[in-house]
Amino acid sequence: MVLSAVVYKPKIVAVNFLACGLGLGPLAALATAVYLTGALTAPVAIAQTVWELQPYRVEIWLGVDATLNQRPKLHEELVRGIGEDLARYVGSIWEWDIRPVEPPLVRRFVVEGEWPKDLWPQHWVGLEHPDKAIVLAVTRSEDGFHRIFARELDLRSQSWGPRVKTGAATTEEILRAAFPLIWEAFCPVARLSSLDLERREGQLRIRAGGLFVRDPSLSLAHTGQIFRIYVRYNDRTGRAVRIVEVPFSYMYVNSLQETGLLAQLVSGLRSPLSARRRGRTEQLFVATKPYMSQTRLLLRDRRQPERPLVAYSVFAQDPSGGRLQYLGQTDAEGAIVIPWQSQSLKVLWVRNGQVPIARLPVALGAVPKVVAEIPSDDERLEAEGILLGVQQELLEVVTRRQLLIARIRRLLQLGQPERARQVFEQLQSLRSRDDLRRYLLTQRKRLVAREPATQKRIDQMFTKTEELLNVYLDPAPINELAAKLRK
Repeated sequence: MVLSAVVYKPKIVAVNFLACGLGLGPLAALATAVYLTGALTAPVAIAQTVWELQPYRVEIWLGVDATLNQRPKLHEELVRGIGEDLARYVGSIWEWDIRPVEPPLVRRFVVEGEWPKDLWPQHWVGLEHPDKAIVLAVTRSEDGFHRIFARELDLRSQSWGPRVKTGAATTEEILRAAFPLIWEAFCPVARLSSLDLERREGQLRIRAGGLFVRDPSLSLAHTGQIFRIYVRYNDRTGRAVRIVEVPFSYMYVNSLQETGLLAQLVSGLRSPLSARRRGRTEQLFVATKPYMSQTRLLLRDRRQPERPLVAYSVFAQDPSGGRLQYLGQTDAEGAIVIPWQSQSLKVLWVRNGQVPIARLPVALGAVPKVVAEIPSDDERLEAEGILLGVQQELLEVVTRRQLLIARIRRLLQLGQPERARQVFEQLQSLRSRDDLRRYLLTQRKRLVAREPATQKRIDQMFTKTEELLNVYLDPAPINELAAKLRK
């Protein structure tokens, strides 16, 4: 079973009767019906408008579970109520229609949270696809309580948005909850008008931002808004060949200006965006929002993705910087659960030992799970432990050595060469620079990292420790004392 492309029409007929009943002519009645129902306008007309004046072409797919009593009546009331609310509150920023969903697909959406691509109607992936498809599903749980789910599919990026839900005890509560849930699931889109790569700031223009919204509380943009970033690769006809989400990359709105939205580029990548559009490539910006109380972060070895990274420390920081907040360590599965915070977008720093190895911006609560494949740093951590032990031993040897050298020199000044030779034997029993060098060489050959960057860090650490040996364990003072004791 696939989704039907047939538009649900009964509400349009009812509105036409209403318009004719008011004494309007056929053309006026048709115009009234188009206005109240939000029927889709011709794609050519939309293509000729500027971005800020383009309304969203939205399909609302309404499904009522077969287990509900008086299902046809409830479906009809929902169609009428949603249409009235859209006309009353949203106005011209949406051009919409409502389509029915068969009960088996309602149940599948409730269970899986989305529909796989093989169930999509053909026009969703066609050249003249709508901008948004919002699914509203009403079902009933075993305790008799009604559950209402809504989720948006942005068809340009072919990405599902947050899955929002609520409960209702009566039919009246279902009708009241339908439109607010649809609007909550709606995620505006924006276009990048300018980008400063050095400052990592850009200007975004919101789709339909120049159109009148009947209810001022239904704003399309606000400070703190978060946009996911997608790159769409098209063929010669404009169809999508490939669409990828830029990982761990977001645009974060700092302020609303007359020229657009001033947004900060927050990314774990060096060059997540291009300042210019290239050929058939599109950069897409889709708003997201937190809808869950937590997000689970899973760390995996980049070279062996099935291998979890255990006991890695995770810290959180605001996008603007500031102090680091310690969140904890990954468990045996390489996972850590991070609760949603007042500011959803956080930069997560991953450390192994004292060295940060990954910077991962994440919109907490916007997704249930995030998997990050990062370089394994276990070999470097082992090297850090070995070299820390060598440095501690070096400190003890240097301290002991300086005391013995000072004592030998004092005994020679007092004319007690025999006692000085006895102390010199203690000095010679200490581990020498060559002893520690041989130990370091053995460990360095053993510790070979899979990641070139990790191996470079290990080599730098060993080189620095060898330089400490050369500075603090210079054999010249000992050779000088040996020469004096032979006289």
